[in-house]
Amino acid sequence: MDGTYFNYPTSNRASAYTLLLLLLFSLLAGCSMGPSRTGSIDDELNSSSKPPGKVAQGILTEAYNLVGVPYRTGGADPRGFDCSGLVQYVHSQVGLEIPRSTAEQLKSAKWVRFSQLQPGDLVFFRISGSKADHVGIYWGDGRFIHAPNRGKEVSFAHIDSDYWNKHIIAAGRFY
Repeated sequence: MDGTYFNYPTSNRASAYTLLLLLLFSLLAGCSMGPSRTGSIDDELNSSSKPPGKVAQGILTEAYNLVGVPYRTGGADPRGFDCSGLVQYVHSQVGLEIPRSTAEQLKSAKWVRFSQLQPGDLVFFRISGSKADHVGIYWGDGRFIHAPNRGKEVSFAHIDSDYWNKHIIAAGRFY
């Protein structure tokens, strides 16, 4: 190849290719930003910025399969989950035994810098009070899966939303 299509486009043909690629990337980016699952787990994982390792992929697969399960106070099984019950259950499905409460999960997890956050890691939030009281499983691309609260279902949320961004306090992992 002579490199013509790798330089700044100077011909109509190169401009058409560039415009087509920009349009395609825009459409794909819009499809991957939805707040809930819309395709298969493989489609979702392929949209993440960094492919997860085997254990992390197991965590993500288990969590993804629970999207839509109702919130249940104290819930820790597929009949219903609270946030830490979801995290504990998902980890148990891949052979990792972790504490039950959000505070104990934060205390026991290996801390991770936000700049090193990877799919399958945990994200911790302080909603009220002085300690962590909410946890979710980081999906990648700024999204996480969690059991939000009464009347809602296990779902995706965005860390960079105004609400979650002001409440996030830490990240950690158990694998």
